[in-house]
Amino acid sequence: MQSLETLMREAGVDQEPRARVEAILAELGSELLESVIDSLPEKQRLVLALRYYESLHVPEIAAVLGSKEATVDELLQKSIHALCRKVERAAAGRASTRMAHAEGAGR
Repeated sequence: MQSLETLMREAGVDQEPRARVEAILAELGSELLESVIDSLPEKQRLVLALRYYESLHVPEIAAVLGSKEATVDELLQKSIHALCRKVERAAAGRASTRMAHAEGAGR
């Protein structure tokens, strides 16, 4: 299995968002990552699974999908960026839910 940090770096995700996503996942765990991956469109899930879980490289993924390498590379980058955005949104949603529960408990 590839590390998510490596995939984000390869996809050109800047250092600051990479660090935020890694911190979120360290706090909230792999359950969040699986949930976010499940929420992605099918092709994005597939390309991430082949790269992240199966450790295939772009040429190998292109062969599996019957696509051009450039197409796979672009899809992989879009998928990783979408994954990062969704992880941050999910974490923000969980934080606001926790705050709402805390405020409700204080009443």
